[in-house]
Amino acid sequence: MLLLIACLTAPTSQSTLDTPQHEPWGDTGLSWNKDISVVYEGQFIQPNTPIFIETAPAGLPEHYLLTLQVTNRSNEPIVFSENDWLEGSGFTLNTPGPDQLLTEETAYITIEINPENYSSSEDLTGVFKIPGTDKSYPLEAHIPPPLRVLIMGNGGYVLKSDDYGATFEEVSPKEHTMPLRAAAWGEDRFIRVWANQSEEDSTGFFEYSEDGETWFMGNSDVLRAAWDCDYGLDRFLCIRADTISWSEDGIVWNHEETFHDYHLQDILFWNDRFIAVGKGGRRVVSLDGLSWSIENFSGNPDPYFSVTHSNDLLVAVGGEDRYYASISEDQGQSWINIPFGQCIGDSLRSLVYIDNTFIAQGVSTCHHNMHQSEDGFLWLPVAETEPFEQYVILGVIEQVVIAYRILPNGGKLYRSDDAKNWTELMDLPQDVLLKKMVSQRWEKP
Repeated sequence: MLLLIACLTAPTSQSTLDTPQHEPWGDTGLSWNKDISVVYEGQFIQPNTPIFIETAPAGLPEHYLLTLQVTNRSNEPIVFSENDWLEGSGFTLNTPGPDQLLTEETAYITIEINPENYSSSEDLTGVFKIPGTDKSYPLEAHIPPPLRVLIMGNGGYVLKSDDYGATFEEVSPKEHTMPLRAAAWGEDRFIRVWANQSEEDSTGFFEYSEDGETWFMGNSDVLRAAWDCDYGLDRFLCIRADTISWSEDGIVWNHEETFHDYHLQDILFWNDRFIAVGKGGRRVVSLDGLSWSIENFSGNPDPYFSVTHSNDLLVAVGGEDRYYASISEDQGQSWINIPFGQCIGDSLRSLVYIDNTFIAQGVSTCHHNMHQSEDGFLWLPVAETEPFEQYVILGVIEQVVIAYRILPNGGKLYRSDDAKNWTELMDLPQDVLLKKMVSQRWEKP
């Protein structure tokens, strides 16, 4: 917990240092003859008026800082004989308050709330007090629940985690035979896409859920099932064959016309754009969520299966009878191709970026299945795994990678902090094939 206190003594005329221009304490239309004023986010706060706060979700390392301006508005210095500024569990001051405030002097007092210390939703209550006076200001802080993670498989099988992948529990068993195609989260809800049959050109349908447990049918025409989805630009965008299906709420869906081009297989939203990759070395970018603004091809027949990014680099992987990676340094406008490995069956199927390293998982008859690269150009085997161990990577949540393995006696779910060393989480039913992992998101205000 961090307390930041700065005491500034004003000259005879009011100084902008006392009251920053972006937080004017008196610009409220109120007048008073009090000796002490308290300002929060540019507004004068009356004593006994609650201050409401909502922090980041429980478990996230995003500390909330609440800064209050306490100013002596009297004609004489105020001496604080006590140091009792704060009450309430979860609210902390690390540095004592001022011993005194001179006339027109302001102390900036910062209170910190740490949601990382909580594993579930909490409502905290506290009181900010002016020592030696009857002035108090109730504090009410809401810590939302942890971000929920869902892992979904064919036939309706769903796992959930409310502790950022530390543990998972079954939400629903496998109940049918339909294959799951896609899943995403946005607009405070999950969406998923089912195909009616296993064929690539099968028709399908959309579902949505507020909690990942109870699902409802979306409103959509019967068309070819979407293959992958993500959220950005205030909408869901799904790739359907070579084109786009989109929705602003995840319930009502719109479908753009097909141009009968190469099938797209993976999509992500990054910065201000959607980027998708697919068969025939096809790579596309959408800047509006309605159409492809940029389109180019690798010049090779190798399909792409996955795309991800670091802070400044975009990488797509795939391959046909070889490993194949492509790197873009300009957010998908141009690419550099990096083929490597030359065995029948070689292909890279999934990709994550963690601990400043790209980790690609694939299949091979003669090479390591797992490869790593710090720059997207040089790829080396992951020595921590056996050459033909295959961890199918599902995704990353809060710097934890989740993957599964298909074994002779059933599958197993794993987690890792680096996608190299794996810890078993649970056994999976023998007839379940996991397909997608998706989590709720939180953006710092």
